[in-house]
Amino acid sequence: MTVLTTLIHEEDSQALRVHQEFVRRYGMDSGSLFKVELLIEGGLWSHYLGGRHKTHVKTKLRLTDGHNLRWASGAVIFNRVQNKQLAPLAKWTTQDGQSAAMDWHALLLSWLESVPCRVINPATPYGLSGVIYSDMRWALLARRAELPVRGFSVASDAGRLAGRCLGYRPEGVAGGVSLRGEEPVGGQEGMALGCGLVCLEDVSKEFVSVLVAGLNVVGDIPDGLKVKCVKLARIVNCELLQLWFAPGRRMVDWRFIMATPLPDFAGEGHLDAVVNYFGDQTRLRVSDR
Repeated sequence: MTVLTTLIHEEDSQALRVHQEFVRRYGMDSGSLFKVELLIEGGLWSHYLGGRHKTHVKTKLRLTDGHNLRWASGAVIFNRVQNKQLAPLAKWTTQDGQSAAMDWHALLLSWLESVPCRVINPATPYGLSGVIYSDMRWALLARRAELPVRGFSVASDAGRLAGRCLGYRPEGVAGGVSLRGEEPVGGQEGMALGCGLVCLEDVSKEFVSVLVAGLNVVGDIPDGLKVKCVKLARIVNCELLQLWFAPGRRMVDWRFIMATPLPDFAGEGHLDAVVNYFGDQTRLRVSDR
């Protein structure tokens, strides 16, 4: 019986490694893999919203082999669906493609919200596998979690601070919006603060990567920061969350840099930790194979 279903995009090699390690450890029938592009291109969808407040949702998804995609109530979905231009829609004109992408976003969101099993990480209107925040928003949320963050200044006069902005962040990180010196603060947080710029405190460019998997925190950071990483993950409702820190000589000198609900599982012990976590959540043991 399949207990873990992985939903990925075609180029998501990081999540593919998680799926492959999971079925290697727990058996071929313990996990299934579906690529979002193939579900869109080859699936036959029927999605119904009913009831007085449109709270009754019913979805039928028939695959190309004729089988209907279903989940048991005790199953777990490893959700890696992203807000992006889907490959099957790229053949349409720009205007048609944008409209189709919005429709698919709404359908996938409603579908992932309605499935009878647990979804890790859950879909939201602002990110189909967890909310995508700007660096500044992450800093504000990290402060709520009592993590040490970089100092920043905000001002309506962007030119006054442009030369002092130090927007260091890890390269190639999915699920984030970088704020550089010449860029205005975007999104709701920028409007609320009435500002046009973020000026960040100078920190080390050597970052330490940390993975939160439920209550487990994997990464070479002070123990006093680990419980706060879990707190941040709970604030953003992500069971899987990757964080980056600029290290310091003492714990008070460490600085939170950013986070993403789309971990790359590249850090030491990260792949093993997430596979163990899924094994715990699906109540599987290696001996179950």
